[in-house]
Amino acid sequence: MMGSSKPIRSGLGLWPVLLLAAAGLGLASCASLPKIGKDAAGLIEHYRTLAARKNAAAQAEAEQTQTPASVEELLAQGDQLRDEGALADALFSYVRAHGAGQDRGEAGERIAFLHLRRDPDRAEAIFEALLESDPYSATLRMGLALAQLSKGDLDGARTDLDEAITLDPRSATPRLLLGVILDRLDDYEAAQEQYLAAHEMRPDDWVILNNLGVSYLQSDRPEAAEEVLTRAATLEPRDPVLRNNLGLALGLQGRPDEAFEQFARAAGKAEAHNNLGWVHYLQGEYGLALEEFEQALGVKGDKVLTVLRNIELASAALGDDAPAIGFDAVPEAQAF
Repeated sequence: MMGSSKPIRSGLGLWPVLLLAAAGLGLASCASLPKIGKDAAGLIEHYRTLAARKNAAAQAEAEQTQTPASVEELLAQGDQLRDEGALADALFSYVRAHGAGQDRGEAGERIAFLHLRRDPDRAEAIFEALLESDPYSATLRMGLALAQLSKGDLDGARTDLDEAITLDPRSATPRLLLGVILDRLDDYEAAQEQYLAAHEMRPDDWVILNNLGVSYLQSDRPEAAEEVLTRAATLEPRDPVLRNNLGLALGLQGRPDEAFEQFARAAGKAEAHNNLGWVHYLQGEYGLALEEFEQALGVKGDKVLTVLRNIELASAALGDDAPAIGFDAVPEAQAF
């Protein structure tokens, strides 16, 4: 639904797909992480104490069985556990690496990234503490920007991403993230400049092309959006958000059959009829929207309530003879 502050992962993805993988760290849910205070010094001291305790127990066990794990082994173990979704165990491995005495900051970064989605305030405090000892780390600057972005502090995130780009001008990731922020600030031209710069560095990255296409859609350039989204779909043919974005670009050019094909490839016929109806609704074509919503209702699907609500909205708009409306004025009709 338009107006959402998150990327839409099961519908018309009008918010870009965020590449949240700075330093190879994905942002998984952190529901099982311990609750501690947000003070940066307190956090670091907490982890040092916990690491010392855990390392003492691990070392005692290792002395009887095998050689203690190295920092690199602990980090690799934590990464594997994180990717498997075992976040508490991953945190334990990172804490042990942090307390091993030879860590160069990698464990602290991973701890901070683990906290990003669940508690951005805590992540922000950790990143700020790490930056005090390593102020020239572009990765830490990007992490701090992500924490600020999660809190809705777009200006703060923009400042830190500008700094990250200065520190590492050859990295595409901070430019990609900055583009997302600029899109949210409605500065589409500046956002597109960042995406294009990132694309030059990573020409085969479909996420960058998707974000560029979304920016073109939001700045009323569906033809340009179609071009880059088609290229992105060649690189990643299975992503439903990308397919829906391409369908939207086609639909906004008055090519409903091609748009329907893309929507159907993303999620099936019921969703395709609903999403094509949503495109018509966006353009003020309420009669055509109503026809598509009714067809969606006739196809077996699990979003009946959404379709019924869309039918009600289109019927009301058709009766009121309302004028056509644009992206930023449509919080009602919902795509799948």
